[in-house]
Amino acid sequence: DDHHWVRAWFYWLKDTEGALDLARNIDGGVYREVSISWRYKTATCNICHEDIRKCPHIPGDYYSGELCFYEMSEIQEVLEGSLVFKGGQIGTSIDGER
Repeated sequence: DDHHWVRAWFYWLKDTEGALDLARNIDGGVYREVSISWRYKTATCNICHEDIRKCPHIPGDYYSGELCFYEMSEIQEVLEGSLVFKGGQIGTSIDGER
C-alpha cells in the first residue's frame, strides 16, 4: 500500500469549563469524525494522472468502474484539525482515550 495516514492526538484539561460538554458531545456522537487541512505541493488525479487544475474528472465519481480521487503529495504543513459530525473524508474517526 502506497498511501500514508495521519493520526493526530489532542488533549484538553478535564477539569476546565466546557470539558464535560465536549466529552458528552463526543460520546453522544455529535462529534464523531475529524477534518484536517494541510498545504501540499502537488495533487494529481488517479484516473488521468494530471494536475487537479487541468483534470476534467470529479472526485467521488466513477470512470470505467474506477473511483476517482485526488492524491496529494509533498505535504508541507498540517494547518488545523477539527472535530466534526461528518468529515469530508470517508473513514475518519475519533478514537478513545490513550
